[in-house]
Amino acid sequence: MLIIIPAVIFVYILYLHDNPLPRYFGNISSGLVFYTLGYVLRNIQFMSFVSVTSIVIYLLFAVFGITFVDMFPNTLEQGIYLLWFIFAIAGCITFNSIFEKIPYKFKFFSWVGKNSMILYLTHFMVIRLYYVITEPFDMNGKVRILGLFATLAIVEYFLVLLFKSPKMQFLLKPIKK
Repeated sequence: MLIIIPAVIFVYILYLHDNPLPRYFGNISSGLVFYTLGYVLRNIQFMSFVSVTSIVIYLLFAVFGITFVDMFPNTLEQGIYLLWFIFAIAGCITFNSIFEKIPYKFKFFSWVGKNSMILYLTHFMVIRLYYVITEPFDMNGKVRILGLFATLAIVEYFLVLLFKSPKMQFLLKPIKK
C-alpha cells in the first residue's frame, strides 16, 4: 500500500492537471500501480473468492460502462478515471483465471503474464522504431497495423529470450541490500 496509494494519487493529480510533466511520469506511475498489484495478488488471484469477485466486477463494468485510460498520455478515454484501476485489475484477474483453466497448448496469456515487465518496458520502443522505419513507405493503414502486430510479436519474443538468457539475468534479479 505504501507504493500503490502514493502512485495512484500522483497519477490522478497528473490527470487532473493535464499532466504538465513529461508523459512518462504518468505512464511509469500507473505501471508501478499495476506491477505492484500484480505482485501483491499473484498468490491469491486464483482463489475462488478472488476470481469470482473479479469476474463479477469486470462484467458489471462491461454492462454499465467500461472505464479506459490511455496509459502513455495518461488520458481518460471513457468512464471514471479512478475506477479504471479497479476495472483493469478485475480484467487481469478475470482473464488470468479463465486462461489458467485452458489446456497447456493455449498458454499464450500465461506467457505474456510471466513476461509482462519485459514486454511493458520494451514494447513502446519497438512501436516507435517500427513507425520511424515504416514512415517513408506509403502503407495502407491495415497493412501497417498488421505489420506492427507481426513485428511486435517477433521482436518482443526475442527480447524476452534475450533478457531471460543467463548472461542477462542480472537485469531481472532484485537488488540486494
